[in-house]
Amino acid sequence: MWKDGARRKAGTGPALLSLTFAAGLIWANGILPEPRNLDPMYSFQLKEKAKLDYTPLIWRIRAEHGKLWLLWSSRGSPVRYFLASLTPDGQRIHVLPMDPSAENVDITPTLNGFASLISRRSTSGFRRELILAEHDPQGNLLWQSAVPCGGMDALTSVGSRPALLCSDGLLRVYGDDGTPAVRQTWGRRGTILMAFAGNRIAIVDQATAQVLVQDLEGNTVSAVTGTTPEIEEARRNNLAVEQELARRAGPNQDPNRVSLIVLDAASDGTTGALLVSPHRPMPDRISVVSLGEQGQVTARYRCRFHQRWTPVRVAMGGGYLALASATGCVYVYKF
Repeated sequence: MWKDGARRKAGTGPALLSLTFAAGLIWANGILPEPRNLDPMYSFQLKEKAKLDYTPLIWRIRAEHGKLWLLWSSRGSPVRYFLASLTPDGQRIHVLPMDPSAENVDITPTLNGFASLISRRSTSGFRRELILAEHDPQGNLLWQSAVPCGGMDALTSVGSRPALLCSDGLLRVYGDDGTPAVRQTWGRRGTILMAFAGNRIAIVDQATAQVLVQDLEGNTVSAVTGTTPEIEEARRNNLAVEQELARRAGPNQDPNRVSLIVLDAASDGTTGALLVSPHRPMPDRISVVSLGEQGQVTARYRCRFHQRWTPVRVAMGGGYLALASATGCVYVYKF
């Protein structure tokens, strides 16, 4: 994850940050919580709720302001993106079409509504533009700005403001007028950022499930150590899969292939959630590991998910935990 003892080369990382390692395991009070089974309070298919004549492709799910936000795209050509805000039971839904020129889209809820990050061709067609915009809940534009980077999982919210994490570790938190405040972090490509209260963030490496907790105000970073049975099971399963693929592919193996332990992560400001890769096909229980703002494991959930496709996205907010499959099957749990 963070190579060379979590140090970066001179000039490329947060040289003024103080890095410490948390002693012991990342368990609350030194005791690993027992797993807790969660059965869904609500479940629905987005295709039915949005009255679609195709199976949607889900890109993002978020929980904020007492509702769920679901970003999806159509299939075929041309691809169109849509954003739905709906109640946790899926009964009231409002669908917003996104910019039709967008080739890629991501969204995050904000204090004023939501922010969108889109990638599109410039008017000349020779280069790609990255545009960050904030909208009110009805989709009306509040401001927009060209930004220097993008990509899946680059957009998040910090203090209910839109924030962009670039691969060089720079975190840009945008104010009400679209002006960014820039902070150096230990984030990089392949990590997901979870924001907590008090300008504290957790940076999760998806391939290893390692966690760094960074205080943006105090410029300190804690590397929490330890693991859980769910994470270790996913690690063993991924290793077995990689070994089998290497045996079959031989010298033709893709050197850039990475198996993920953490499929997705989310936070409600006080608690984080890691969606752990299932260790077997079509499990009836999906593992979600809950973290506190110090990176400690506070709960282990086994969420019942009845559909054929396993979830790839997680959301947390308002006392709800939500899981979504790539095809729009959504399960909502109360925790």
